[in-house]
Amino acid sequence: MPLDSVELWCVKPEALADAESVERCRARLSREDLSRIERSASGADRHLRLVAWALARTVLSRHAPVAPDAWRFRETEHGRPEIAEPPLATPLRFNVSHTLGLAACVVAETNDVGLDVEDTRRRADIAKITRRFFAPSEISAIEQVDEEHRAMAFFQHWTLKEAYLKARGAGLSLPLAEVAFSLAPDRPPGVSFGPAIGDTPGAWQFANLRPAPDYMAAVAIRRPASAPLSIVLRQAIPGVHL
Repeated sequence: MPLDSVELWCVKPEALADAESVERCRARLSREDLSRIERSASGADRHLRLVAWALARTVLSRHAPVAPDAWRFRETEHGRPEIAEPPLATPLRFNVSHTLGLAACVVAETNDVGLDVEDTRRRADIAKITRRFFAPSEISAIEQVDEEHRAMAFFQHWTLKEAYLKARGAGLSLPLAEVAFSLAPDRPPGVSFGPAIGDTPGAWQFANLRPAPDYMAAVAIRRPASAPLSIVLRQAIPGVHL
């Protein structure tokens, strides 16, 4: 995978709900993964996390000669997963996201990368969330969108914010209102940072994607804005990739 390319892989968990597929996913995970999922989730959410991490391990193994169950991960202070073992000649960065009905993983070489996916059918109090977490310029931009398309504009901004925080490995320790995105047709998202963020807009590239109907995704990658970048969207096929 070239440095100027990022892969975003997606799969619908219901396509892997039969007993054979579930066992195939479980076989890709470590005992630590399985134990963590068992402790932290139940029912449909447990299956969603199982599929998401089976996808992540499988995608990473497409880029290095490592069996899916052989990867070992660690978490940063704010919970971003990183590869702990084995050591790689070319570092890989990845991020996982899931929402009702969709699991996704993004992988890149060397560069920090973050991902967020959201079900755009999910009910959200847009006015309340924007007032609390959005910059004044973002609030104004969303309020100017007609009501029919306002939810989509909201999810575009929200996924970008989440993807950036995940790429930074900062969690919610950074104030979301000081990460302000600007969206324009046929142009990559622009960003500006407030003083509390301690970052440079020109060090990052962002993209919104539609991985499936009713879903919005965003990718953030620490790569100079002037450098070429290709984001390749791939659908994982049950029985072929997973």
